[in-house]
Amino acid sequence: MARLNYLDHLKWALIILVLAHHVDIAFGGLGGWYYIVPQRSSSASSYWLTFFLAINQSFFMGFFFLFQHFLPPYLLIKKVEFFSKR
Repeated sequence: MARLNYLDHLKWALIILVLAHHVDIAFGGLGGWYYIVPQRSSSASSYWLTFFLAINQSFFMGFFFLFQHFLPPYLLIKKVEFFSKR
């Protein structure tokens, strides 16, 4: 079974989105995070940060679960092939 490179690229893009998501919460978006920057951003930038959070939260965790649904069959096949060659 060939490696699915597009899934790797999508997973890396989602990881970057998760990092941006947590930085967004720390710098002024709505939500709770263990570190909040003391000087909060202005209301206009807070609006855009909250908008980014709303769009981001609507899909990124669902995509991670979807990828974990697709990848284990390939990993199991790979393990079976590895042990059957020995």
